[in-house]
Amino acid sequence: MECRTVHLVPVLGRENNQGQPGSGCPLVTNECALASTSCAICKSSHLARALRSTHDIYVEERIEQPDFEEEQRFPLWIKAIVLLPVVVLAYSAILMWFGRPMDITIALIFTALALFFLLLAVPNFILKLVISLDSSHLHLRIYPLRLPVPFLPPRIWDIPLSEISRWEVHAYRALLDREYWGPHLWGLGSAFGGDRYLYEMKPGPGLFSGRGVQLQLRSGERLFLGSEHPEELTSAITLAKRERS
Repeated sequence: MECRTVHLVPVLGRENNQGQPGSGCPLVTNECALASTSCAICKSSHLARALRSTHDIYVEERIEQPDFEEEQRFPLWIKAIVLLPVVVLAYSAILMWFGRPMDITIALIFTALALFFLLLAVPNFILKLVISLDSSHLHLRIYPLRLPVPFLPPRIWDIPLSEISRWEVHAYRALLDREYWGPHLWGLGSAFGGDRYLYEMKPGPGLFSGRGVQLQLRSGERLFLGSEHPEELTSAITLAKRERS
């Protein structure tokens, strides 16, 4: 930047504010100093905005990123099972509609049955379980929230960490763990007593078993959360409870 000194010389004979003639002394202004000051102020303003933006992004990330999060959907073999009767009935209905001789009544029955089983199969393709943990709550969600599906456990459940009295890695066996017996949609359901809840969409390693985390609440309710990372979930709960205490 080039610095220039400008001399402003008032016109002789012009009166000043007191009605006296001007002295004619030049007024000196340093343009470089003014420009430097303006540039410094501008840089300070940009720096302040950048710091505020960085802080807002950090706070937003801390709010949005949970300590643990896992999404589950039904495995492929479950989807194949529920889709099999749809394919068989639909194929039979097509043969009846286009075959000779055609029995309209039987064709309508098979078509209606295919549509009915298709309606029952749809939830198995779109349901999703989300387990997330932050510094104060364990959040359970079954999406879509408004899809009418029977036999599901509570779809929205925010459990305060202070309400969890015991948590441990647990192996669930569908045929032997009677405490969870009740109306289910595969691994999602409630026990007959109403105080046991099952949240599992990915059974394994066996066909009728799975691993996850079992929670005991202070209210007496018990939950089994199926998970592919049960040790990580238990560690996250332990750490979150330790930080709050």
